[in-house]
Amino acid sequence: MIASETGPQVIIVGAGPGGAVLGFLLAQSGVRTALIERHTDFSREFRGEVLMPGGLEPFEQMGLWRQLDDLPHVVIERIKVHTKHKQVVDLEFSESILDKYRPRWISQPDLLEMLVNEAARFPNFKLIRGATVRELIHKDDRVVGVTLASKTGAQELRGDFVVGADGRASRVRACSNVTVERDPLPMDVVWIRIPKPEQENRQFRNEARLYVGGGNILICAPTPDEKLQLAWIIAKGSFRNLRSRGFPALIDEMAMHLDDDLARHLRRCRKDGVSPFLLSTVSDHVQNWTTPGMLLIGDAAHTMSPVGGQGLNMAIRDAIVAANHLRPVFRLGSDPSEWDAAAQRVQQERTEEIRTIQRFQSYPPRILFKDVWWTRTLLWLLPYLSKGRTMEVHRGNLLSRILWGTSDVRLAETEECSLKRDSP
Repeated sequence: MIASETGPQVIIVGAGPGGAVLGFLLAQSGVRTALIERHTDFSREFRGEVLMPGGLEPFEQMGLWRQLDDLPHVVIERIKVHTKHKQVVDLEFSESILDKYRPRWISQPDLLEMLVNEAARFPNFKLIRGATVRELIHKDDRVVGVTLASKTGAQELRGDFVVGADGRASRVRACSNVTVERDPLPMDVVWIRIPKPEQENRQFRNEARLYVGGGNILICAPTPDEKLQLAWIIAKGSFRNLRSRGFPALIDEMAMHLDDDLARHLRRCRKDGVSPFLLSTVSDHVQNWTTPGMLLIGDAAHTMSPVGGQGLNMAIRDAIVAANHLRPVFRLGSDPSEWDAAAQRVQQERTEEIRTIQRFQSYPPRILFKDVWWTRTLLWLLPYLSKGRTMEVHRGNLLSRILWGTSDVRLAETEECSLKRDSP
């Protein structure tokens, strides 16, 4: 099937970071693009809102750095590592090394609105909000569209190619009958968002904290809305027992693993009625990201563990590579076999980095969750070995590979398309 002159060439399911970036880039190149989002807006709770250098740099390449920089965000200048209620390492993200690409906590609703608004300036882009994909439409063993359900009823949307960017609960993936390989994770994450402490506000302005020890991992970071987000990594399946004791008891147990000032503040927040919520962690990947007429990217293709805050960044990097391969074949009016070959090249280019990052993500919980003699000895020695020193992140070391990614992802240059972006 070749899309009509008015219908979409590419249908993207899911207006998360990967889908929105890809939608912008395809529309920028003159490809008729429809982006489907099941919610009517983006004003909902997000957990993964940390952009690493490898996720920030593409915005410069897309010409959207100014728009990104104008969004509410907090630049993370350092991570202070604590064990046994003492700071042992101050990990600094130096501006002299990372330049403007230091990690930042960003408002994801604002990020997504910015991306779809930029894409909407191209007349060949259409955003469909409040529509849920129910099934894929097949013809001659190819995916040629989707069936949608919305308040206005059921409808069909047909095009040349479908991209599933609809996250860890991907409907496109479920309808594609692809084989999923799961990586067992020993953990879940309890999230809680609390106000910043007034007296210590300056301390938390641009720093994150990591607490380890006793088989526990807890992370605290400032958010753009003047809050602190805490993530307590717990043994998988243990939340029910914690919740049965009541939220005040759960908060007290979280506080036991923090330094004194933050623990006092967290206990004070019990009176504010803050409620922790659970993220059941998943790490998996599909064997084949693509079938005839369809490609999966982001968490739909490989659900990332929350360790290291990589899901948002990997989705953006997937979208850049997908755009590099899909834009030329759709702009040139190639035949379906070339669209499928381009989709296969996306998987080939992205698989190594995804599997490497997922492997890196699996190590910290497996090590730090073990409250055994050798981990206790290691954490006991850490204050004496580090002496509370400040360490900078340098290009080339292991942590740098996590921050920047393990492969060189760059937006390919394309000929200027005939379509002009409308003025703001």
